[in-house]
Amino acid sequence: MKPYAGIGLGAQYSEQSAYYNIFVTEDDNWGFVARPEAGLLYRFSNYFGLHANVGFSYATNKNEAFKIDELKHVYYNIGIFWNGD
Repeated sequence: MKPYAGIGLGAQYSEQSAYYNIFVTEDDNWGFVARPEAGLLYRFSNYFGLHANVGFSYATNKNEAFKIDELKHVYYNIGIFWNGD
């Protein structure tokens, strides 16, 4: 079992749209994003294993028209992996 932790830093592009029947209000912008993540890799054999992680994404994207001050979400993944080496 191999636990890990990390953080991703960068820029995030975001598009926001509100539809009113056939009319639409749109805006797009860029913001700074930080994504810390922690997880583990567990090998069943030399070739197959389990991967699980949880993370949080926080972006500074703002939009006055939609009253958005930030974008954030929590995510998790559970899956299997195959190592072909």
